[in-house]
Amino acid sequence: MGKWRKMLEILNPKSEILNKFEIKNSNISKSFFLSFGYLNLFRIWCLGFRIFSCLILIGCGGSGCGDSGEAPNTVTVITASGSTQFTVEIADTEAERATGLMNRTDLSSRQGMLFVWSENTLSSFWMKDTPTSLDIFFINENLEIIYLAANTTPFSEDLITPTESFRYVLEVRSGFVDESGAQAGDAVSLNI
Repeated sequence: MGKWRKMLEILNPKSEILNKFEIKNSNISKSFFLSFGYLNLFRIWCLGFRIFSCLILIGCGGSGCGDSGEAPNTVTVITASGSTQFTVEIADTEAERATGLMNRTDLSSRQGMLFVWSENTLSSFWMKDTPTSLDIFFINENLEIIYLAANTTPFSEDLITPTESFRYVLEVRSGFVDESGAQAGDAVSLNI
């Protein structure tokens, strides 16, 4: 009973609970909870709620969970006729790269997907389950376009394979290559 008394003195040294404290059958009796007081329980609950709220705000960056305040990921393709910036989604895991833009119809003319590998690779792409025609740019570690496939055929299972290894692949809605004259050797700038 001595350690319980010390604990209660620390929590609330002037409480009447010290006088009513009882232990029956190794359980704290009901009088403990009743004399502890609903006001103290409410204070503890409020403190917990404040801590929880602060943790949520810190986790969200303090500006709301949906708004990270960061600039969107962009890729700029630099051609002889000028530069064009695309807002891109990043696909940097095996699962994201395997899915890509499959079953997507919501791609605007200045949006795309950037596939990223941690080291050079030589993989093939296809248009299986992709309803939108794309222009696909294969980009090396020096941010130079090494191969491109323009106006790809939706739903095609034909493999698109460059002859050199690459680090990035940019997929955008078809028509950009025709509009800009983009070609192998053009530069790319990444803001990811």
